[in-house]
Amino acid sequence: MTPIAVFMRLRNRTFHYRRRVPKDLRPHFDNLHEFTKTCNSTKGTDARVMRAAFDRELDLIFLTLRAKLMPPALARTRIDELFDTQKFDHKSVPPPFISADEIVEAEVKRHVMKCSTVLEQCEQMNTPNWSPKTLFEKQAIYKIINDRFGKMGIAKIKFADILAWRKELMVDRGIVTVNKYMSNLSGVFKFAIQNEYCTNNPTIGLQIKDHRVESEIRKAYVQSDIVNIVSALVRHKETFYKKNRHERLWAPLLALYSGMRADEIAQLDIADIDLAECCISITPIGPSNDKKIKNKSSIRIVPIHDDLLTLGFGVYVRNTEHVGHTKLFPRLYRHPLNGFAHEVI
Repeated sequence: MTPIAVFMRLRNRTFHYRRRVPKDLRPHFDNLHEFTKTCNSTKGTDARVMRAAFDRELDLIFLTLRAKLMPPALARTRIDELFDTQKFDHKSVPPPFISADEIVEAEVKRHVMKCSTVLEQCEQMNTPNWSPKTLFEKQAIYKIINDRFGKMGIAKIKFADILAWRKELMVDRGIVTVNKYMSNLSGVFKFAIQNEYCTNNPTIGLQIKDHRVESEIRKAYVQSDIVNIVSALVRHKETFYKKNRHERLWAPLLALYSGMRADEIAQLDIADIDLAECCISITPIGPSNDKKIKNKSSIRIVPIHDDLLTLGFGVYVRNTEHVGHTKLFPRLYRHPLNGFAHEVI
């Protein structure tokens, strides 16, 4: 009995050629798993000859595709001609072809692109989305990163380089600050990867775990501290009023009794205060059109505590409105970095 050739199937006494498509090349052929072709012969010798011819052609197509020397569209056309089919012609769009020259160009770009240039491009791209305060902070951090890695090619910065830098930072900086530098540098590498300046992010795993207990990280006020603060504010109420620094009294008291953010308090309009319903509206809408909220969930209604009314908050609101002011704290202005809260934080 004549042996059946490899990649062949005997069906109804007729040989059929079969060849699996390599997984990495299937996207070029509409994810087809197998090429088949009837040999129209019942003889094993004929099947072996045809098998050798098909194998030779397919091996060449697969090799040139992987080497980026043949466009996928041409490979699809060759398959159609080889198996006398029209599976791929005009039916779908193959993946984009990347020439060998483009690969070399990308490799050269990765090796010559300096970290300083990547930092500059990253800042330019993100500046429209950053607030002035965020931009100021990012520029300061980017300067520190640039001082350390600016002259190095972005693709040549290794894990060991960043680990050594982190060790240097830990000498005179805290864990939170060092982690902030690592996070920003990681963002720069993500930008570089997206732009094909490098292929990996060496900052992964360099965030420092903070094993301190909560009380060591940020010491909270105890009840006696709060009593002392409120007592001091009330005691100096007359002084604040004489100096026209009303926000020095009411901003911290509003924060204490409502949990509102400093900038939310500092930018309040008189129209936001509803004394009849004893509530404050946190909204970006107002007569001066200069307010800002952190996010959509920040829009809310906050109740006014009875203690504030007892201390004279309602009287202050009415008097401020009576003299023609639209802002709750007319003396405050929007600072380019810290907003209206610049003088109360």
